[in-house]
Amino acid sequence: MSKQIEASSELNVDQCTFTWTISDYSSIVKVPGYYLWSPQFNFGNDVNKTFSLILYPGGYDESCKEFISLFLSRSLCGLSIQTREFCTKFNGTINHCGSAKFLRKNNYHINNCMIIRCQLLITEDTSIYSNFSIDKHEITDKLQLDSLFLSEEFSDIKLEIDNEEDIPAHKYILAVASPVFRAMFTHDMLENKNNSVQIIDTPRNILVEMLRYIYTGEIETTEPDTILQLLPVADKYQINNLKIKCGKILCANLSKKNAIDFLVASYKYNVKYLKEEVTNYVIADISSFINTEEMKNMDDSIIFINLIQSMIKSK
Repeated sequence: MSKQIEASSELNVDQCTFTWTISDYSSIVKVPGYYLWSPQFNFGNDVNKTFSLILYPGGYDESCKEFISLFLSRSLCGLSIQTREFCTKFNGTINHCGSAKFLRKNNYHINNCMIIRCQLLITEDTSIYSNFSIDKHEITDKLQLDSLFLSEEFSDIKLEIDNEEDIPAHKYILAVASPVFRAMFTHDMLENKNNSVQIIDTPRNILVEMLRYIYTGEIETTEPDTILQLLPVADKYQINNLKIKCGKILCANLSKKNAIDFLVASYKYNVKYLKEEVTNYVIADISSFINTEEMKNMDDSIIFINLIQSMIKSK
């Protein structure tokens, strides 16, 4: 059965400014093709308006190796890149927004910290008046869980931490996010009977960050040390999207000081994206790592073998 529906709507405009700070910029590899992903950002809680910046410190490829390349994933935007020495702007277009020759490297001296500011303007041109022929109409409202984060309201499970206040949570939400929690709550286990889960190996602040991601899809911190503590928790509870997000945050903070630690973590917790990015980073400047204490103290032969194989393939 076909039904005719007339629809009209109005122009909506969303704006936001995202600032990406890259510390220890001077130590970043600047070879053509090597790139960094920024942490993801979006408009409010709308996952359909999620963006990332992609920076190529050594240029997108050999044809633009004298430039810094910068791209944004989608929609209309204005970009500006700032340090104490300069401020320049680029106006992008829809799809593949950015420039392979965004900034000529020799024109400016960039200090140890680079700040990239992305100003976004998203327009949804809904001044269209259309007729639609449909067979079935279905409306699904996005479930908003933010208000339940750390809330006692409707909570039916407690996460217990030694000598610290219990954290309220919700079985169904935890079970949907984590196969480990799902197993606890669907079998005749002590946690399900007592409506509590004892957490003995995770600091409270790290557990809260895991819950924040489960309920909101966001992580409050981008500090590498904190993310390195969050990563094994995401792995333990098999929250794969959180592992991916942690990997991207670590990639955005990659430097010579932490590359080996990140590489070891990527293997230990099987974060493919992080593993590939750090491997490329290390082999691109292998002479800077080969005699470091971090490399000498690394006792995982699999990592060494894969590094050698990656070096051979790259050559």
